[in-house]
Amino acid sequence: MRKLAKVITTEGTIEQFAEPETPEQWQEVVNAARFLLDLESSRQYGLITGGPIVHAERAAELLERGRQLGFCPDPFDKLVERYLG
Repeated sequence: MRKLAKVITTEGTIEQFAEPETPEQWQEVVNAARFLLDLESSRQYGLITGGPIVHAERAAELLERGRQLGFCPDPFDKLVERYLG
């Protein structure tokens, strides 16, 4: 049975997707995980409020697994433009 990754939508709901298989899917997951972890860090430091619930542990797991496979997140300014732009 495949592991399931929990992904946060803009509405703050959780959807389940099969773990990434293609390089494109892994790159997207690594980018999303980095962005969500930075979002959660900003919330913890009081820089922002509200927004979706971030499953930080799962995001960190996916980011680490992607890095082990050779994937690196895009620069943060590109991620902000992509996800908030």
